[in-house]
Amino acid sequence: MSAFAAATGIDIVHVPCKGAGTAIQDLIAGRVDMMVTGLLGLKDHIAAKRMILLATTGQSRTPATPDVPSVSEAAGIPDYAVDSWQAIFAPAGLAGIHRQGPAPAGRHCRPHQEMTSNPFAE
Repeated sequence: MSAFAAATGIDIVHVPCKGAGTAIQDLIAGRVDMMVTGLLGLKDHIAAKRMILLATTGQSRTPATPDVPSVSEAAGIPDYAVDSWQAIFAPAGLAGIHRQGPAPAGRHCRPHQEMTSNPFAE
């Protein structure tokens, strides 16, 4: 959010929340004006028009939401791009093959359809 504020010159007040769920509830209720978060899990809220997707933060439009402009495109800021940082976490007490990392552990898992499909596809 601070990168967006600096790039646009918009005065934005950061409102800390206990987590994404609380932030989403605050946005839907109108207690906050905007938020920056990942797309996953928001499709139903967008489809129900409880929130709108204004722009994505990557350098260009994303295949998951091809009709939604990037911030760079929508705000006319050519160099604006904030890529998402994600990692795989596990409880500290994890033991055995799972402790060797996601590749060995993943070979023993059957991926769910939700994990292999585009959540925004019609």
